Amino acid sequence: MSTDRRTSASTASAVGYLLLLLAFATLGLFVAALATGTASAAVVFGVGLIACLGGSVAGFRAASRRLSESGVFIEATSPVSIFSVPLRQQQVDDYLDSYRPHPRAAVVPIAAARGRDEHELLSA
Repeated sequence: MSTDRRTSASTASAVGYLLLLLAFATLGLFVAALATGTASAAVVFGVGLIACLGGSVAGFRAASRRLSESGVFIEATSPVSIFSVPLRQQQVDDYLDSYRPHPRAAVVPIAAARGRDEHELLSA
């Protein structure tokens, strides 16, 4: 009898976050053990730090694998963020009309504005 119990992506991600939080706490204890000079405690906390970081990476990778297997992200929504929905062109045009109504004026170099040649400024 085989029990194939799989964790969900949200559970694996939550475990990853908790192990990452525990890794930061272990890092603090590791640094404190090094500061006090207790080598045996530093070794224990160092091994615990590595185990927590490894478990965190494993949890995030498992969550990623579960999400890819579920097919949630078959159609990419945005190259910027996986959580955002792409804007329609009309929404982009409305934004540009509302907040950027006019193109910027051409930037004139200081040398040209004063009537000098740029080579004169460099040689001076």
